[in-house]
Amino acid sequence: MRGPWAMGMHQMRCETFAPPARTAANVIGYLSRTFAQQRFQHSAADREWLQRSMLTLSRAVVELSRSDPRKRGAVVHLRGPLFVLGDLHGDFEDMLFFMQRLTILGDIRFTPHGFLLLGDYVDRGAWGVEVCAYVMAMRCLSPGTVTLLRGNHDDPMVNSAVTEYAQSSFRYQCYAFCNKGREAGTQLHVACNKMFKALPLAAVVDDTLFCSHGGIPRYAGGVDDRLEVLQDPGFPELPVVYPRCLDPTRATLAEKQVLYAWDLMWSDPHDEDATPADTPNTHTEHGFGFNVRGGSCVSYNSTAVTTFLTNHGLSCLVRGHQERPAGARLSHNGRVLTLFSTSGYCGHSNNAAAVLFGADRTVSYITKSIG
Repeated sequence: MRGPWAMGMHQMRCETFAPPARTAANVIGYLSRTFAQQRFQHSAADREWLQRSMLTLSRAVVELSRSDPRKRGAVVHLRGPLFVLGDLHGDFEDMLFFMQRLTILGDIRFTPHGFLLLGDYVDRGAWGVEVCAYVMAMRCLSPGTVTLLRGNHDDPMVNSAVTEYAQSSFRYQCYAFCNKGREAGTQLHVACNKMFKALPLAAVVDDTLFCSHGGIPRYAGGVDDRLEVLQDPGFPELPVVYPRCLDPTRATLAEKQVLYAWDLMWSDPHDEDATPADTPNTHTEHGFGFNVRGGSCVSYNSTAVTTFLTNHGLSCLVRGHQERPAGARLSHNGRVLTLFSTSGYCGHSNNAAAVLFGADRTVSYITKSIG
């Protein structure tokens, strides 16, 4: 992996909005101590208090995202050193494992590193509400060092799918969490999805790492304006991300914005170990092709990765979106790093991992082994 990891943390000062730091600190303190010590159970009073706090934090995260001076369109520009975490998927225990080891005195404000989270905070795990509350509180407590990206599950089209995910659906968990019934649960679910809508879709770290949840936007030749489109100040906040036009050479600007957002959230690197029967090699000359997820999803091979990174002066893609046995995997000629920060995912035997991009070009892995 190449690229200079800049010394020191770029501290962001937001003059136009003051986040509710006390609420954020109380939420983190309650979840990391009281909730954990009570074997991940809430009292009725605590549930009601946490729900109210989440509504406050969700509005604050929206304002922080919209006023962030580091943000250009859908892309936020960061400086290292920083920790990067992949998918959390409602796994509060694993998230707490990492935060207890990555922070100084258990407080992100005393930690001389930033935090970048690659999305997919909810669904499939038992504690989607609590994970969402914690990451919002992180963002509000230290807005200059904590950045949240949006993943494909951070979209109501996915996290409302009670039929598919049953009790692990974020929508179901919002209903079950709120003492005052479905109306309160709906309010919480809607508020969190409004917050997800405002999150950036990608980050560029030290002008050399491109970070997103899924991958890179598709390309079909001609002028490569992908990063320009993503960084357009007019890039919209998309409540639901689903493309209508799949050909970037024929898409209008608005259609291209949705298509690129979809690819950042949903695409995957081509599996280099797969047989042709598993993943047919249908990639175009530009390196995009069949994805086993089906539908509008694409995969990208080494050609696609090299083209994107070279054309935009970058060196490596850091992404989540896929479970990895060791929690992390470097692929595609060492230019794609996949992180997954949830162990034992859906009953599997995978580990969880986070990575520190440190000073002096150092890269360190922190792993939580299953069991």
